[in-house]
Amino acid sequence: MKLRPEKKWPVEGEDYGFVDMDGVDKVTSIRILKGKFEGVVYHYGTIEVVEEDPPRIKFDYFLDDGGKFEFKDLQSNKKFDTMMGDILVSIFDNNILKKKELDDEAGTDDTEELNLQ
Repeated sequence: MKLRPEKKWPVEGEDYGFVDMDGVDKVTSIRILKGKFEGVVYHYGTIEVVEEDPPRIKFDYFLDDGGKFEFKDLQSNKKFDTMMGDILVSIFDNNILKKKELDDEAGTDDTEELNLQ
């Protein structure tokens, strides 16, 4: 199942990649690899799915490296916000939904527990 399959979503390893920040535990940041915002590094804070029609995702983020941009310019940039949202949907679609599909096929709700119902 794809979320909005008609849209070309950012691709991990092509459009964005994951980076661990030195000295920061339990935070994985995103580096934008190409396009207008190439070089910008950020990480997500709170993420919330708003159940509307259509559903939408709300999120907080923290800029780790503005690349060639000033932080204040990125914070007010709607195209940057849209790109971060698209990356988040791509991550969700490529990881969480695929894991759920694999769990459903295997009959498990948890990778360590067999679903016998």
